Amino acid sequence: MKTTQNILYIFFSASLLMVSCHDLLDQEPISRAIGDTFWETEADVEKGIAGNYALLRDALANGVLFQYGDLTADLFRKGWNAGNDAFYLPGDYSTATSNQREWGSPSMWDFQDWTRFYKVINFSNVAINRIANMPLSAFGNNERARDRYLGQAYFIRGLTYFLLVRIWGDVPLINRAVDATEQAIDEDGNPVEVPRSPEKEVLELALDDGKRASSLLRYGNPADFEWGIHANKGSAQALEGHVALWIASRADQGQASLYLDIATAAIDSLMAFGNYTLSSYADEQTIKDVFVGQSGEAIFELLISANHDESFRIDQGQGIEGLTALYPTRELDNNYNRVYWLPFEKKTDVFEDGVSTTDPRADLFFRAWTSTRTEPARDNPGLWIDVTCLKKFENMTEDDQALNGEFRAFFANSNVPVFRYTGLILLGAEAYAKKGNYSKAKELLKMIRDRIGLDMPSVPDTELVLEILRERRRELIGEGHIFFDRVRNNHFEGVSAMSPVRIERNGYFWPVRYRNIRKNPALEQTSYWIGKVSDN
Repeated sequence: MKTTQNILYIFFSASLLMVSCHDLLDQEPISRAIGDTFWETEADVEKGIAGNYALLRDALANGVLFQYGDLTADLFRKGWNAGNDAFYLPGDYSTATSNQREWGSPSMWDFQDWTRFYKVINFSNVAINRIANMPLSAFGNNERARDRYLGQAYFIRGLTYFLLVRIWGDVPLINRAVDATEQAIDEDGNPVEVPRSPEKEVLELALDDGKRASSLLRYGNPADFEWGIHANKGSAQALEGHVALWIASRADQGQASLYLDIATAAIDSLMAFGNYTLSSYADEQTIKDVFVGQSGEAIFELLISANHDESFRIDQGQGIEGLTALYPTRELDNNYNRVYWLPFEKKTDVFEDGVSTTDPRADLFFRAWTSTRTEPARDNPGLWIDVTCLKKFENMTEDDQALNGEFRAFFANSNVPVFRYTGLILLGAEAYAKKGNYSKAKELLKMIRDRIGLDMPSVPDTELVLEILRERRRELIGEGHIFFDRVRNNHFEGVSAMSPVRIERNGYFWPVRYRNIRKNPALEQTSYWIGKVSDN
């Protein structure tokens, strides 16, 4: 079995995996193994933590959160013929050779594969082990400096495990450094001979990581260059709130109360002391500022910035930054079919009055909201101007170095929000409503409604949780939360693919790619997906 030095290699290219900009971001590329001889100085640790963030960005950027968390919710369509309908329509299992197997289809192999997430976890395990065992003198006898690095490593590991559970449910649990468990992973970072641990066990580790990170980190300052893009105490408490609420949704009443208390305490603390503020939503520029990044709402987000060489190139509408944007996709006659769009009949699932809504977010978040089109014109790209699509992530920088004959190319220039202040306020509202503290839940919901000048909805307390989920859908659409809100609350109304049988057999979790199972015979496929996943 190869040692750590032969297993973990971190390369930073000039695109997605490059780290730059100020101190922790301004590091030279690491192109050697991260092993025993690496973790010797604080400069090594700076580079290592930057590498950990780069791996996380590699796993999540370019539309990943949107595709797992929004496209699966049966709202968006892609192109003129809904070319990615495997995300949200029921599959066809009538023949053994059918490729129309929704999440089990060959086109979904990359989404079934958790390897990129375990690369983040494996590196986090090494970082935690190495940093904790380095002498304090390596940090100039500055305990706060060591705590800051260690807290970020715990946060990244806890967040990654939380994301794994949201996508796959039960997953292999490895929480020690790679070189201490050489038989547990292969050279690509895949778990080997490690079975799937119960969802709650994994979430307990994620919650503990969030608490450890919170104890080690301090609250951030919006004036700091690393605000929002590096974890701070508020980021860790946001993780605690999310994980605790997820555990509560799976627990019996007594246990649920305990975890709801944990969730509300964490969210109350970040609201009181985290220095976060709600953006005004005064006009399109304020919305642009939120999604360019590092606004007062930035609890944690992935840095995607052409100005800081932390971007990736879009020449054919790749990822959410292109697929839901005005440019480059809709202006190119041969490329319009890549756009994700919202059909007329789905608009009432976002804003109840559909195209007639008076909610200002319809026009702030979408282009052509009043369009009544149910299907774009296949052969007339000019009509795409009348198709409703998101504009949250439209900020791009044109690549003036594009070669002749290439598509007109752009660099993505919108950060990817993972935890946004608006979302945490509404998460707190959900937790308080589930505790039966309806007045506090309504107080938090009113904060969001007041910002946009809307009255509180008139719903009985028994329906308040569903109303809060609707508000989360209105606010967070496109940010990777909508489908997971449904899973957390076992609420799949309007999602056509989620049949009672599928829900009963955990079919709201993604199947495990068979390549991962072949490498790890201890794995078992999720019940619903047995016999439904194409081998590869």
